[in-house]
Amino acid sequence: MQAYQTHSRDLPRALLTLALAASVLALASCAKPASDAELAQAYGFYVEAPQTLDHVLSTANSELLVRESIANADESYVRTTEINQADKTSKITAVFKDYRPEGASSVTINGEVTLTSLGRVFSINGSLAYKGLNLRSLVFKNASLEQMPESDGGFSFLPVGGSIQADKRVIGAEEFFTEILK
Repeated sequence: MQAYQTHSRDLPRALLTLALAASVLALASCAKPASDAELAQAYGFYVEAPQTLDHVLSTANSELLVRESIANADESYVRTTEINQADKTSKITAVFKDYRPEGASSVTINGEVTLTSLGRVFSINGSLAYKGLNLRSLVFKNASLEQMPESDGGFSFLPVGGSIQADKRVIGAEEFFTEILK
């Protein structure tokens, strides 16, 4: 009899917990996905961050490898560049730790993104988490661009594969780089 009474008291608590969980899930499912403009803004913060770099943290050079780490003033953004002259590859790793983009003090970025190159193809992998935006995360999954020479001597980059996941929305590299970032 005592076991029945204990379980009967726990039942209302369990139902309340279940109802609260269902409410949270319902609210989350009603959340509006980030617009294309918000995706472009979030990516823009990543692209503009190198402008804040102002001091060298470390350098290491050898005959075949060049490595340098540069940071912004508070070291919330650190970019490390590695160039392997033997196999003609390069890797740029951007690390964000509570980084606040210039002109957007209410936005905070955390995460790590690596850009690797092999010849003319550049691939982006990694993830960025955002606070202060409708968008919560951007995940780059081998989003690749090929550097193409132009007739004026300049270069353009054409998407050749991979994807970007913006929260739950998966976007092909071509759509992301040609339509969303136009």
